Amino acid sequence: RAQFRIEAHDNAAPPQAGASAWGSVEIVDFEAVHGLTERLWLAAEKNLESLAAAQKRASALAKDLGAAPADPPALRQELENRLSGQPGAWRITVKSLESLAAAMASDPLSNQGVAAQTAELAGEVAGMEPEALKEASGSARRGDWPAAEKEFGRLAQRLQSAHRTL
Repeated sequence: RAQFRIEAHDNAAPPQAGASAWGSVEIVDFEAVHGLTERLWLAAEKNLESLAAAQKRASALAKDLGAAPADPPALRQELENRLSGQPGAWRITVKSLESLAAAMASDPLSNQGVAAQTAELAGEVAGMEPEALKEASGSARRGDWPAAEKEFGRLAQRLQSAHRTL
């Protein structure tokens, strides 16, 4: 931030002088601010894509478990490992969307309408997690493979849609 004041002198007889009120100029590195927004955008896209892929894989595992004549322990363990990491992955994804929305709101080169839409998208993704993920995980843990396949598949589609929106 730079402050300034303009002084003026004339050559009249007698000479007169005057000074303006103090003014200020804020110097902003738009490229650096916008660069941060771009990096956050890429991270949010990557997180959404990864979360959608995890839901798709969980759906495929549930399908395989449902089609298996016996309950293969390796598949069940892989699904359980995926389920245990889901809440953290959702939090990371939601946080990355919220960070992107905040960065866009303060980025003078970003479209503010898109910033508001990104904030809404973060809320939608956050809203999916408690109910839909809990339902899908519950079906998987109960061994209701057709329901788990369907619910994880639906989550994957919703996340892919969010990714396309972004």
